[in-house]
Amino acid sequence: MSDNTFLYLDFFKLLDILKFYTQTPYSKEEILNLRPFQDIEQIKKRQEILSEVYDLIVGHGKPPLSQIPEMGQILRKLSVGNSILDPKEFLIVADFLAKIRNLVSFLKKAPKKGNYISQLLESIDQLPEVEKRIRRTINAQGFVEESASYQLFELRRELHIKRERIKKHLEKLMENERLRSLLQDNYITLRNGRYVIPMKPNFNQAIEGIVHDYSHTLKTSFVEPIECVGLNNEINILEKMEKEEEERILKELSSYINGYLGSIKRNIELVKELDLFCSFSLFAIDFDCVRPEVKESGDLYIKDAINPLLRVFKGDRVVPIDIILKENKSALIISGPNSGGKTVALKTIGLLILMAYSGLFIPAKGVPQIPIFRRVYALVGDEQDFLKDLSSFTSHVLAIKAMYEESEGGELVLIDEIGGGTDPQEASALSMGIIDAFVEKGCKIVVTTHLTHLKSYGFMKDFAENVACAYDEEKMVPLYKLVYGVVGMSNALHMAKSIGFPKHLIDRSLDYLGKQEYLFSSLVRSLKKEKEEVEKEKEEILRLKASLSEKIREIEDKKAEVQRKIEEEFRSKVNAIEAQIEEIEREIAKRDRVSIGRAKEMLEGLKREVKVENLDKKGEEELKVGDLVRIKSLGSIGYISDLPDDSGQYEVVIGNIRTRIKRAKLEKVSDRIGNLYVKDSPDVKVFSEKVDDWKLNIRGMSVDEALESLDRFMDKAILNGVNKIRILHGIGTGKLTSKVREYLSKSTYVTSFRLDDKNPGITIVELK
Repeated sequence: MSDNTFLYLDFFKLLDILKFYTQTPYSKEEILNLRPFQDIEQIKKRQEILSEVYDLIVGHGKPPLSQIPEMGQILRKLSVGNSILDPKEFLIVADFLAKIRNLVSFLKKAPKKGNYISQLLESIDQLPEVEKRIRRTINAQGFVEESASYQLFELRRELHIKRERIKKHLEKLMENERLRSLLQDNYITLRNGRYVIPMKPNFNQAIEGIVHDYSHTLKTSFVEPIECVGLNNEINILEKMEKEEEERILKELSSYINGYLGSIKRNIELVKELDLFCSFSLFAIDFDCVRPEVKESGDLYIKDAINPLLRVFKGDRVVPIDIILKENKSALIISGPNSGGKTVALKTIGLLILMAYSGLFIPAKGVPQIPIFRRVYALVGDEQDFLKDLSSFTSHVLAIKAMYEESEGGELVLIDEIGGGTDPQEASALSMGIIDAFVEKGCKIVVTTHLTHLKSYGFMKDFAENVACAYDEEKMVPLYKLVYGVVGMSNALHMAKSIGFPKHLIDRSLDYLGKQEYLFSSLVRSLKKEKEEVEKEKEEILRLKASLSEKIREIEDKKAEVQRKIEEEFRSKVNAIEAQIEEIEREIAKRDRVSIGRAKEMLEGLKREVKVENLDKKGEEELKVGDLVRIKSLGSIGYISDLPDDSGQYEVVIGNIRTRIKRAKLEKVSDRIGNLYVKDSPDVKVFSEKVDDWKLNIRGMSVDEALESLDRFMDKAILNGVNKIRILHGIGTGKLTSKVREYLSKSTYVTSFRLDDKNPGITIVELK
């Protein structure tokens, strides 16, 4: 892609915004060099890292990168052979390593670490031994510590002794009555590295000495008494030896650090990369960006797209647009009034695509769909070339010619005000020819225009679609939205009429324009208005649909809750009955008439209170092959085709279904029930419950309740010939999900089961 395309689509301005989010000096240049990828795998790789860093910042905070010092000059100095860092530069290196250590500590505490952060932690070399050695050698004030070497320690000890000796000698001299009158001031100072005292110019009347400096007024002489010369010489020699030892220590330390130069450079590269993705993430957070899905082909669809540069300028007043270029369409023709947002829409399309190709998130909603184009070409604004003495139109056409000759098919071409700057009739014809040529070459093209004939062309060509920049006809203001399938009018005469332009001038303008042209404009305006009304109705329908879905969900939840409460009440009653039966058994065990009579009375009372057929002796009769039975949980009727197997289950034929069911779930019935007859042949009609939505909601149930409901639900599904059911168990603690999966894995009626791809709280079951 050419720099002109980046310039026209404001890509370089976007990079300046991204640069604002950097925390270190290392990534600023990297951002300015950012360019879109052509390889979809590179795009997705950058997106994956960006997603991970984005989640890190949202969930754990911004990594501490802002205090990491700049190391460029130090690295360049170390790269030169035998270079020696000064003490303050060593402190910068130590500070860099300390900040790296803080960064590692921050990343290790992150609750979730993906591949990128984990690899980053493995790759960073904290070099604690290097930092410690620097701290031992150089103190916080930037001086070499005397503990750096034994020789330095001895030299400084000797220096201290001699300095104290010369100070005491000078103090003693200044206390001498003979010299006191010749002293200009009562202090000891240094001049040219030698200890001196301030005296009046006529000091030589009392002592012999060497003058090393004078005051500005020449009234003070800084004198080294002759008896101190030897001691000062010794101090100077020791100071020189001290400096040489310090230089030796610094040289040795520089050489030591140079051995870790590769690790330091690698750390800087890792910091640079992390800072780069942090800046992308912080931008994405501030601009409400989402991750686009970049794919090899398909529709271009971006909902509620916002140009980030416009967002900077207008803030929350920016109106989002929907960008739609279907795979079966090759051209979009955007039309509308001046200042209606055509150029901004064109730039937004191009800029957001370049952002997506750069691996960035884009300001939009949902999951934007962006196909890969071979290249993106853009031509926006006035192309007049004063240096070559070319008109705007000539430059415009030459730029289009260059794009066409360079294109090979598969490119996206964006042209603002195509054919502008010349006669409208010829411009329309030329524009149609240009669009045809790019489409025939296999390119996608988006243009903006005021040309009426080009708008008609958009209706005539199957591969083209008109797009209007929405305009409020009553308030006479642009709405900055795109309306697909209609054209936008320039509204020049309509606007002039609305502001009270003289009627006779409007009428004369209409005569010049032509009635057919005006009728066309009116028809288009009418169609546009009707489409806007349809869109409003569509939005209302979608809103009502969403509201209805929510109410249905609430009803289902309430239904499940009521069912759960009923089953709990039933289970409570069953437990009470079982307790009473145990009491009856205890009474019978006493084997006396009084107890037996009382037991019979209690049993009869239970029969009256709870009508449960399986308490009747008939329910416990042995079943034989051919007996007609009812499935208690379903109410469906079939016949026994085989005696119980090892698991105690009878084989039952229900319609066209043959299955095995436990004795407790079967009830023997008479040979004739309503319209159901047993004939010579074993053909039996089954009337089973019809269920429209084969989805079972067991959320909120206990494990026992859930498995019992699932057992009944699967029986119903099998009887109705259903081969797929959905079990809504939710996520929760995972206990209910685990028990359901365990039950399904043991069932002989289940072919397979899996979690729903879109909702892990639902299991999809395939039945035999």
